[in-house]
Amino acid sequence: MTQQFAPRRILRQISIALLQQFFTGRGELCSLPWDELKEGRRIEPIYDAWQQLPDERRCQVQAIFRKLVAAADEHGLRAFAELLRVHDPDNAWKLAACKTRLNKAMWFYLEYPQLFDQATLFAQADALSGGRFAVRRNSLPKRPIHVTPEVTNALARSLTEHFWPNELRGQHCRIDHYSRPDGSEYFFAQLDNWADSPLEFDEDGRTESRPRRFAFDVLFVAHPQQGTLELVTRGGRETHYPLQQAFCRAVLSLDVEPCDPLKPVFNLQSLLDPDFTFPTDPADGIARVRLVRIYWLPNYGSRDDFLQRGFSQYVDRPKWVQKIQRLLQAEGYTAVDVTVKKALVELTLMAKGVKSPEIIRLNVSLPSWSNLASLADEHREIAERCFRLWGWICE
Repeated sequence: MTQQFAPRRILRQISIALLQQFFTGRGELCSLPWDELKEGRRIEPIYDAWQQLPDERRCQVQAIFRKLVAAADEHGLRAFAELLRVHDPDNAWKLAACKTRLNKAMWFYLEYPQLFDQATLFAQADALSGGRFAVRRNSLPKRPIHVTPEVTNALARSLTEHFWPNELRGQHCRIDHYSRPDGSEYFFAQLDNWADSPLEFDEDGRTESRPRRFAFDVLFVAHPQQGTLELVTRGGRETHYPLQQAFCRAVLSLDVEPCDPLKPVFNLQSLLDPDFTFPTDPADGIARVRLVRIYWLPNYGSRDDFLQRGFSQYVDRPKWVQKIQRLLQAEGYTAVDVTVKKALVELTLMAKGVKSPEIIRLNVSLPSWSNLASLADEHREIAERCFRLWGWICE
């Protein structure tokens, strides 16, 4: 999770050597006695000298520090490591040697300024991909995508032809394309938004209102090897399909029909198998898997026959298996007579050092709903591996 922007805390989390390299590289704070400053303590001289810079230079530094804070999360660090493996693998150890996340972000920014911008875009895309504004479709051709200036220009025209007549915005569009090492193709579209007049401060500290047209983003992520397209933008189905259509025509030379977003289809019947043991990957460090609640519905009959059963934290697997079997028998059912419609499962991760064990609660409901999108990336990846090991995802 991205930390709050607190200037003094940020300075304390970046090494003196990296701060000196940053400021002196910009031709600033050269008169500071850098050799006399101690790590993590005397940051006030740096902070005061920063605040005494001319307004424009001071704001530039603040903007860069905000970028560093945004990039110093799981998505950003993963993107840094990924790009280093491709472009400069011999120096990957230097990133790992940085002690804090902000040190890693600052080091990468100083050593690879062009890659830094690319990494932050990938990190932003990864963060958005699991969010509420992301939709995915499949059944596209599994073939390489050849991106040329003509292709990106065609995509830009398609987007403006959609947004400008319908929403009176998006008259201008810029497309930035990047190929990721895993074969995915990223298309970042920036379009001009509706005009606004926010209050701004001038050089004398007075406020004034100036008309501005800021940009809004549309992200396309194509996975040629999987035949899928991911779209990240605000809006519902009435927005999703025209944009998917515009992308497929411009980039794939393909006309597509409307479709529902691609979601996994779940099968929870293994919970009724007495021999089912919740297998896990040892690398995930899962100490315990606990069934919290199960819901099932008879295959024939009224929906009023919907049954559920909850289990306390003191009930282990053999006991809840027995309870489920007894409940089924009491209702005159066998496992083949009912369908498990919903389950709530709790994962307990092994404690790390002095930290308490982490608990992940997984909610799954047929046919394709789960709470995976609301989990942190690290936990979502663990949960997805578990779902596959348990046979819960219909491939």
